[in-house]
Amino acid sequence: MKTYYLYILECVNHSYYIGYTTDLQRRYQAHSEGRAAKYTRSFPPLRIAASWSIECTLSEIFQTESYLKKHTRATKSTWVDNPDSLVVAIRQWKSHLDMRVCQPASLK
Repeated sequence: MKTYYLYILECVNHSYYIGYTTDLQRRYQAHSEGRAAKYTRSFPPLRIAASWSIECTLSEIFQTESYLKKHTRATKSTWVDNPDSLVVAIRQWKSHLDMRVCQPASLK
């Protein structure tokens, strides 16, 4: 088990980008510099809209990211506005995952 961070970026076109990493600051910097994902090269991030830490395996974080990306923009907006709502949804989907809300403002 390892600590991963799930995050939602708000991009310049007001869309949401969902990803995961082991180092949130480094990954956000890479997105900002156009070095991370093809999508964020085209639509750079404005901010980290929300983030969560999860203790899990690589396979589980990959499955969780895939599960989240399938949801509508409205649902993703709910998660951004109320990060605890995603914790509840994930625990209902995969009850054994240890997930916590992170505070993006604490990032330097």
